[in-house]
Amino acid sequence: MTTVVNSTDTRLLIERRDKITPEESSALKRGLGIDSDNIAVFTGGLHHHKRVGYLLESALTIRQSVPDFHLLIIGDGQERDLVTDAAASYPWIHHLGKMDDAAMVPYWCISKLLLMPGLVGLAVIDSFALGVPMVTTEYPFHSPEIEYLKDGVNGVIHRAPGTPQSYADEVIRLLKNPDLISRLRQGALESATHYSVENMVRNMTDGILASLSGDD
Repeated sequence: MTTVVNSTDTRLLIERRDKITPEESSALKRGLGIDSDNIAVFTGGLHHHKRVGYLLESALTIRQSVPDFHLLIIGDGQERDLVTDAAASYPWIHHLGKMDDAAMVPYWCISKLLLMPGLVGLAVIDSFALGVPMVTTEYPFHSPEIEYLKDGVNGVIHRAPGTPQSYADEVIRLLKNPDLISRLRQGALESATHYSVENMVRNMTDGILASLSGDD
């Protein structure tokens, strides 16, 4: 039996990441009115299974303990109004709308963490490629790719009690521990070399060849 790791082609993301200069990142932050390094990003559809309300409630708690915290939200969907209303009330919440992969890379690269409390799919592969550790929750509707995320190694899976308050506490703990974020970032980048489209194709090819040769 051959295990085929599902992945996406992240080479474009990595190429874009490698071209970003410190000056570009600084200009991006200035344009957003951000004078802080405590930035997190969310990317995905704004719908129920992504737990948008949970994310926003957690963000308010994070901001109370980390006064220079900023949240970037990339995406669109049915719960867009929740995000636009929050962004209108709190200037540190930035709704950036829907973007293609290349356009989102600079925003990820100024972020310390990827906050995804709801459904997680192939975004975990992007988090590895860009070295932005994902913080998610134990949630019944994750896609199979959640298995790639190893708690405390290349990201964080927040478990019980799993409330917006406890999720926020987890993020606060990370933001106040740069060494831990650095270790998670390194773990994510190392995982990117394993969960690549090249490895997926190689595993599939090996499986086909093994099947043709009669190997189990």
